[in-house]
Amino acid sequence: MKTINVVKKALLKMDPKENPPHDTSVLLLSTTIVGAKEGALVKFTGIPRARVRELLHRGRDQRIFTRDGRIRAEWFDGGKNSGVAFYCDVLCLDGLLVRAR
Repeated sequence: MKTINVVKKALLKMDPKENPPHDTSVLLLSTTIVGAKEGALVKFTGIPRARVRELLHRGRDQRIFTRDGRIRAEWFDGGKNSGVAFYCDVLCLDGLLVRAR
């Protein structure tokens, strides 16, 4: 069974300077375990509901997540640019970057 500690360790492996991992990174990687579903993410991550709702809303607007909780992202396939793509999506969720449509 995967736990939030597994997510945080994976993030530290991706970027050791991000310690503790930013809540947006934690949320985004956690979607690979519980889906992009508000209640499941609140319970799994411990991130406040209002923040989860904000990030999910932005993720749907940016087409990172579908309305039914699936992930639509290039980093999810583990390709050679997956780390860069992951952090670009983190920036999108934080409202600092906009995905090309």
